[in-house]
Amino acid sequence: MATLLLAMFAVNFSSCSSDSEKLEDLITGQLLGKWVIVSSTDFDYPKGNEFEFQKGGKLIYHYYLGDDDCRTRIHKWEIKKGMLKISDSEEDVNHHYDPDQYTEGTVTFADDTATYNYIWYDAGEFSDKDYTVVLQKI
Repeated sequence: MATLLLAMFAVNFSSCSSDSEKLEDLITGQLLGKWVIVSSTDFDYPKGNEFEFQKGGKLIYHYYLGDDDCRTRIHKWEIKKGMLKISDSEEDVNHHYDPDQYTEGTVTFADDTATYNYIWYDAGEFSDKDYTVVLQKI
């Protein structure tokens, strides 16, 4: 039901910038917080890892290299025209910063889950494969 409502909002709000901002605020409000990946078609974002969406566009990605070895990466995120974009952050000094590499796609919500359907972009080019990550709020 929430997915249907979000889709209706996307159609109704696409006509002017103030409506687009309302949609962006709606998605942002639902996305803020910590999520665990419960399924994924992308090996870069495997099951069990976590996304922490923070205000101001900061995203902390918690990934595990073993049972007790948790590492973090800092990303940026934004919502524009109903699309979620996740990109590298220059704030992450421990990893190579590539401003041209990012994911972008739709996010839908149902109860305590979010489904992100996206494509990888790199230097203006895009992959020909769609990826899906299903997140559960924790």
